[in-house]
Amino acid sequence: AVWKDPAELQAALDLELRSGGEPSKKLLEHCRDVIRYSVKTGHPRFFNQLFSGLDRHALAGRMITEALNTNIATYEIAPVFVLMEEVVLKKLRELVGWQIGDGTFCPGGSISNMYAMNLARYHLFPESKQKGNGALPTLAAFASEESHYSMTKGAAFLGIGSDNVFLVQADDRGKMIPADLEKQINEAKSKGAIPFLVSATCGTTVLGAFDPIPEIGRA
Repeated sequence: AVWKDPAELQAALDLELRSGGEPSKKLLEHCRDVIRYSVKTGHPRFFNQLFSGLDRHALAGRMITEALNTNIATYEIAPVFVLMEEVVLKKLRELVGWQIGDGTFCPGGSISNMYAMNLARYHLFPESKQKGNGALPTLAAFASEESHYSMTKGAAFLGIGSDNVFLVQADDRGKMIPADLEKQINEAKSKGAIPFLVSATCGTTVLGAFDPIPEIGRA
Protein backbone atom coordinates (compact mmCIF):
# COMPACT_ATOMS: atom_id res chain seq x y z
CA ALA A 1 0.00 0.00 0.00
CA VAL A 2 1.08 3.57 -0.61
CA TRP A 3 0.51 5.04 2.83
CA LYS A 4 -0.87 8.56 3.07
CA ASP A 5 -2.24 10.59 5.94
CA PRO A 6 -6.02 11.19 5.87
CA ALA A 7 -5.89 14.71 4.39
CA GLU A 8 -3.34 13.65 1.76
CA LEU A 9 -5.36 10.56 0.82
CA GLN A 10 -8.56 12.59 0.59
CA ALA A 11 -6.87 14.85 -1.94
CA ALA A 12 -5.51 11.92 -3.96
CA LEU A 13 -8.87 10.16 -4.28
CA ASP A 14 -11.93 11.20 -6.25
CA LEU A 15 -14.67 10.55 -3.69
CA GLU A 16 -17.26 13.00 -4.98
CA LEU A 17 -20.83 11.68 -5.04
CA ARG A 18 -22.17 12.65 -8.44
CA SER A 19 -25.77 12.64 -9.61
CA GLY A 20 -24.87 11.03 -12.92
CA GLY A 21 -22.97 7.91 -13.93
CA GLU A 22 -19.38 7.62 -15.10
CA PRO A 23 -17.81 5.72 -18.01
CA SER A 24 -16.32 2.27 -17.47
CA LYS A 25 -12.77 3.57 -17.93
CA LYS A 26 -13.24 5.98 -15.04
CA LEU A 27 -14.69 3.25 -12.85
CA LEU A 28 -11.61 1.12 -13.51
CA GLU A 29 -9.42 4.04 -12.42
CA HIS A 30 -11.40 4.24 -9.18
CA CYS A 31 -10.90 0.51 -8.66
CA ARG A 32 -7.15 0.84 -9.16
CA ASP A 33 -7.00 3.67 -6.63
CA VAL A 34 -8.94 1.65 -4.08
CA ILE A 35 -6.54 -1.27 -4.47
CA ARG A 36 -3.43 0.92 -4.56
CA TYR A 37 -4.15 2.85 -1.38
CA SER A 38 -5.70 0.01 0.66
CA VAL A 39 -3.76 -2.02 3.21
CA LYS A 40 -2.93 -5.49 1.86
CA THR A 41 -3.89 -7.68 4.82
CA GLY A 42 -2.96 -10.83 2.90
CA HIS A 43 0.66 -9.74 2.45
CA PRO A 44 3.19 -11.99 4.23
CA ARG A 45 4.64 -8.93 6.00
CA PHE A 46 1.31 -7.71 7.35
CA PHE A 47 1.47 -8.32 11.11
CA ASN A 48 -1.51 -6.41 12.50
CA GLN A 49 -4.29 -8.12 14.44
CA LEU A 50 -7.54 -9.75 13.26
CA PHE A 51 -6.40 -11.02 9.86
CA SER A 52 -5.03 -14.39 8.77
CA GLY A 53 -4.11 -13.76 5.16
CA LEU A 54 -5.98 -14.56 1.97
CA ASP A 55 -7.29 -18.07 1.40
CA ARG A 56 -8.08 -18.75 -2.25
CA HIS A 57 -10.86 -21.19 -1.35
CA ALA A 58 -12.55 -18.57 0.83
CA LEU A 59 -12.16 -16.01 -1.96
CA ALA A 60 -13.86 -18.37 -4.40
CA GLY A 61 -16.65 -18.89 -1.88
CA ARG A 62 -17.14 -15.15 -1.57
CA MET A 63 -17.36 -14.84 -5.34
CA ILE A 64 -20.13 -17.45 -5.39
CA THR A 65 -22.12 -15.87 -2.55
CA GLU A 66 -21.80 -12.39 -4.04
CA ALA A 67 -22.83 -13.64 -7.48
CA LEU A 68 -25.89 -15.45 -6.08
CA ASN A 69 -26.73 -12.33 -4.02
CA THR A 70 -29.01 -14.06 -1.54
CA ASN A 71 -29.47 -14.28 2.22
CA ILE A 72 -30.37 -17.11 4.58
CA ALA A 73 -33.54 -15.62 5.99
CA THR A 74 -35.64 -18.55 4.73
CA TYR A 75 -35.16 -21.94 3.10
CA GLU A 76 -37.23 -20.80 0.11
CA ILE A 77 -34.73 -18.09 -0.81
CA ALA A 78 -31.49 -19.95 0.01
CA PRO A 79 -32.04 -23.71 0.36
CA VAL A 80 -28.39 -24.76 -0.01
CA PHE A 81 -26.99 -22.13 2.34
CA VAL A 82 -29.63 -22.83 5.00
CA LEU A 83 -28.70 -26.52 5.02
CA MET A 84 -24.99 -25.64 5.12
CA GLU A 85 -25.60 -23.39 8.10
CA GLU A 86 -27.38 -26.16 9.98
CA VAL A 87 -24.51 -28.58 9.38
CA VAL A 88 -21.87 -26.10 10.56
CA LEU A 89 -23.87 -25.11 13.64
CA LYS A 90 -24.32 -28.78 14.54
CA LYS A 91 -20.57 -29.33 14.32
CA LEU A 92 -19.85 -26.27 16.46
CA ARG A 93 -22.27 -27.53 19.11
CA GLU A 94 -20.51 -30.90 19.12
CA LEU A 95 -17.15 -29.20 19.66
CA VAL A 96 -18.40 -27.71 22.94
CA GLY A 97 -20.15 -30.93 24.00
CA TRP A 98 -23.76 -30.07 23.17
CA GLN A 99 -25.96 -32.63 21.41
CA ILE A 100 -28.96 -30.35 20.94
CA GLY A 101 -29.45 -26.63 20.66
CA ASP A 102 -29.55 -23.80 18.20
CA GLY A 103 -27.22 -21.05 17.10
CA THR A 104 -26.56 -18.11 14.89
CA PHE A 105 -23.54 -16.68 13.12
CA CYS A 106 -22.54 -13.19 14.20
CA PRO A 107 -20.71 -10.50 12.20
CA GLY A 108 -18.18 -9.93 14.97
CA GLY A 109 -17.14 -10.25 18.60
CA SER A 110 -18.98 -7.17 19.84
CA ILE A 111 -22.43 -8.35 18.80
CA SER A 112 -21.56 -11.89 19.92
CA ASN A 113 -20.83 -10.69 23.45
CA MET A 114 -24.03 -8.65 23.49
CA TYR A 115 -26.04 -11.68 22.34
CA ALA A 116 -24.44 -13.75 25.12
CA MET A 117 -25.33 -11.11 27.69
CA ASN A 118 -28.91 -10.98 26.43
CA LEU A 119 -29.23 -14.79 26.57
CA ALA A 120 -27.80 -14.92 30.09
CA ARG A 121 -30.31 -12.32 31.25
CA TYR A 122 -33.18 -14.21 29.60
CA HIS A 123 -32.02 -17.52 31.10
CA LEU A 124 -32.16 -16.09 34.63
CA PHE A 125 -35.15 -13.80 34.09
CA PRO A 126 -37.34 -14.95 31.15
CA GLU A 127 -39.81 -12.20 31.95
CA SER A 128 -37.22 -9.64 30.83
CA LYS A 129 -38.29 -10.26 27.24
CA GLN A 130 -41.76 -8.82 27.84
CA LYS A 131 -41.33 -6.60 30.88
CA GLY A 132 -37.87 -5.16 30.35
CA ASN A 133 -35.20 -4.21 32.85
CA GLY A 134 -37.62 -2.20 34.96
CA ALA A 135 -39.13 -5.43 36.28
CA LEU A 136 -35.74 -6.88 37.23
CA PRO A 137 -33.35 -6.38 40.12
CA THR A 138 -29.97 -4.79 39.46
CA LEU A 139 -27.88 -7.24 37.45
CA ALA A 140 -24.12 -7.73 37.63
CA ALA A 141 -21.81 -9.07 34.94
CA PHE A 142 -18.15 -9.95 35.40
CA ALA A 143 -15.26 -9.84 32.94
CA SER A 144 -11.51 -9.54 33.06
CA GLU A 145 -9.95 -6.09 33.10
CA GLU A 146 -8.22 -7.28 29.89
CA SER A 147 -11.54 -8.18 28.25
CA HIS A 148 -12.90 -6.50 25.14
CA TYR A 149 -14.63 -3.14 25.57
CA SER A 150 -17.75 -4.65 24.01
CA MET A 151 -18.70 -6.07 27.41
CA THR A 152 -19.39 -2.63 28.86
CA LYS A 153 -20.80 -1.46 25.52
CA GLY A 154 -23.22 -4.39 25.43
CA ALA A 155 -24.37 -3.68 28.97
CA ALA A 156 -25.08 -0.09 27.95
CA PHE A 157 -27.03 -1.14 24.84
CA LEU A 158 -29.11 -3.67 26.80
CA GLY A 159 -30.02 -1.19 29.51
CA ILE A 160 -28.07 -3.12 32.16
CA GLY A 161 -25.62 -0.27 32.62
CA SER A 162 -21.87 -0.22 32.10
CA ASP A 163 -21.35 0.45 35.83
CA ASN A 164 -22.79 -3.01 36.48
CA VAL A 165 -19.97 -4.74 34.63
CA PHE A 166 -17.40 -5.63 37.28
CA LEU A 167 -13.86 -5.81 35.90
CA VAL A 168 -11.82 -8.58 37.50
CA GLN A 169 -8.10 -8.25 38.03
CA ALA A 170 -5.72 -10.07 35.68
CA ASP A 171 -2.28 -11.49 36.45
CA ASP A 172 0.96 -10.41 34.78
CA ARG A 173 0.19 -12.68 31.81
CA GLY A 174 -3.23 -11.10 31.28
CA LYS A 175 -5.33 -13.98 32.68
CA MET A 176 -8.31 -13.40 34.95
CA ILE A 177 -7.58 -14.08 38.64
CA PRO A 178 -10.33 -16.43 39.95
CA ALA A 179 -9.83 -15.31 43.56
CA ASP A 180 -10.59 -11.71 42.58
CA LEU A 181 -13.61 -12.89 40.59
CA GLU A 182 -15.01 -14.49 43.72
CA LYS A 183 -14.30 -11.28 45.64
CA GLN A 184 -16.07 -9.18 42.99
CA ILE A 185 -19.09 -11.50 42.99
CA ASN A 186 -19.43 -11.20 46.76
CA GLU A 187 -19.06 -7.43 46.52
CA ALA A 188 -21.82 -7.22 43.92
CA LYS A 189 -24.11 -9.37 46.06
CA SER A 190 -23.45 -7.15 49.08
CA LYS A 191 -24.72 -4.20 47.03
CA GLY A 192 -27.95 -6.05 46.24
CA ALA A 193 -27.04 -6.95 42.65
CA ILE A 194 -27.77 -10.34 41.10
CA PRO A 195 -24.81 -11.94 39.27
CA PHE A 196 -26.03 -13.24 35.90
CA LEU A 197 -22.95 -13.52 33.67
CA VAL A 198 -19.24 -14.27 33.91
CA SER A 199 -17.44 -13.68 30.62
CA ALA A 200 -14.15 -15.52 30.17
CA THR A 201 -11.83 -14.48 27.35
CA CYS A 202 -10.03 -16.96 25.11
CA GLY A 203 -7.36 -14.77 23.58
CA THR A 204 -7.31 -11.20 24.90
CA THR A 205 -6.78 -8.33 22.48
CA VAL A 206 -3.36 -7.22 23.73
CA LEU A 207 -1.63 -10.25 25.23
CA GLY A 208 -3.60 -13.11 23.68
CA ALA A 209 -4.24 -14.52 27.15
CA PHE A 210 -6.65 -17.34 27.88
CA ASP A 211 -8.62 -17.01 31.11
CA PRO A 212 -8.55 -20.16 33.33
CA ILE A 213 -12.05 -21.38 32.47
CA PRO A 214 -12.24 -24.43 34.81
CA GLU A 215 -11.18 -22.33 37.82
CA ILE A 216 -13.57 -19.55 36.83
CA GLY A 217 -16.40 -22.07 36.68
CA ARG A 218 -15.71 -23.04 40.29
CA ALA A 219 -15.51 -19.45 41.58
